[in-house]
Amino acid sequence: MQNIKKYIMTLALLLTAVTGAWADETLLLTIENKDYTSFTYGSKTFDDKVTVTFSEEVYNDGDLDGWYAGSASLMTVTGTNGYTITSCKFYTNEGIAATGYTVVGESPSVYLSGGYVYTDASKSLSIGTIGITKIEVYGAAEPTEWSLTPDADKKVWTLAKMPASNVELQVEYYAESNLFLGKEALADKANIAVTAGETAVDFGDDGKSANTVTEGTPMTVKFNGTKKLLGVKVEEKKAVDPANAYLKWDADQKKLVATEIPAEATKVENSTSYVEWSGTYVVEGNVTITGNITLSGNVNLIIKDGATLTAKKIIGYNNNLSIYGQANQTGQLVVDNSGDDAITSMKTLEVHSAKLTATTSYSDRGAFCLIGTFNVYGGSVDATATGSHGGYGIWLGTDGSMNIYGGEVKAVGKGTGSYSYGITANNSSTVTVNGGKLWAENADKKALRDVNIQKGAGFSGKIEYSSDKSTWSETVDADAKYVRAGY
Repeated sequence: MQNIKKYIMTLALLLTAVTGAWADETLLLTIENKDYTSFTYGSKTFDDKVTVTFSEEVYNDGDLDGWYAGSASLMTVTGTNGYTITSCKFYTNEGIAATGYTVVGESPSVYLSGGYVYTDASKSLSIGTIGITKIEVYGAAEPTEWSLTPDADKKVWTLAKMPASNVELQVEYYAESNLFLGKEALADKANIAVTAGETAVDFGDDGKSANTVTEGTPMTVKFNGTKKLLGVKVEEKKAVDPANAYLKWDADQKKLVATEIPAEATKVENSTSYVEWSGTYVVEGNVTITGNITLSGNVNLIIKDGATLTAKKIIGYNNNLSIYGQANQTGQLVVDNSGDDAITSMKTLEVHSAKLTATTSYSDRGAFCLIGTFNVYGGSVDATATGSHGGYGIWLGTDGSMNIYGGEVKAVGKGTGSYSYGITANNSSTVTVNGGKLWAENADKKALRDVNIQKGAGFSGKIEYSSDKSTWSETVDADAKYVRAGY
């Protein structure tokens, strides 16, 4: 059944200019007589939408402000590139002379005769002798369809022709796909803007879209260049085997998407000594590293479902660490340090789809220390200071920030020491909640220091403060012992 569906959808693979915003009547052109002198306008095409021809000289009779002619063809209006003319509005010095006057035909002509405007003898509108100062031409784009031609393997489909004017395209496809610009289009890449829904589709220097489009996604393609023939391709993106995939946040789709684990990923092994990482690593089963893990470059850590990596300390040395899980998001990274911070000195730390637990029992230390940018897209983060002398859950670095898009974050500080907070910072930092949940606390002191919690775009939940964990208020309280968002 699935193969039949794919076959049907493949036959239906078309890029079609669909009805929508451009199908409604819209203002295509405004012509104004600004100097009120005699002139011959001639023919002119405006924005590849409208061609207007003044077939005779249009003049001012010396007494009137505006266009005026005795008995003459004022103009012929022709829609181009799929646009049809639906109506015209004529203005005089005293306001609108005629509105909503429908002009019918492929090339409708509008005439003036002794103060009248008409398209034929049976339809005339009185203008009087004031004269016309402005004409507005309205129209709409007609739905147009272009077929895609498949290659020999029927995996890449090419749109051979695209109009130079703006069009709205509908992609029908049964899998995620990339778009490609052909050779001619690539030369004019700067003049092409593509959006899928509200998401911009960006093209690299090779002409391939950096992100993918999905079946049924409305696409808007705007081309402002000079070439008429463009090569645009849609290529099937093969399905990813869940067993060999991890979940990664897609900023365009604003969700976690399955991404294939690269073949060159290194399997993480048990170790009782210092390890150095740079690149992509995969955790399978239960693995323990008792020495410090240091980053010598940017690291992607993929923890498979059901697997656990237990470590003593991770030092970033101002590199980036991204942590991923699989479909069930049951993979775990557990970092527990009794002699220092657990995870420290990261330029950017990201948790996409795994469980991250970091704890420290050392005095005045924390689970996370000096994190420049902390992004959480899914999974969970549990940051806890457990020592008898207290400490912090999360310490953001100078000008640091935390951005929560999904999942759950819990930051628990302990004690009354100088750095004992749920979340603290080197200076004033911001935690933005776009989704998911946040909990910060220190029952012995207060939850936050130099940290502002704010709502991100689209977040409709509450940010609440409490001193007893039972009475909550949305009023900002810098001394609150408990802060929560999304509960």
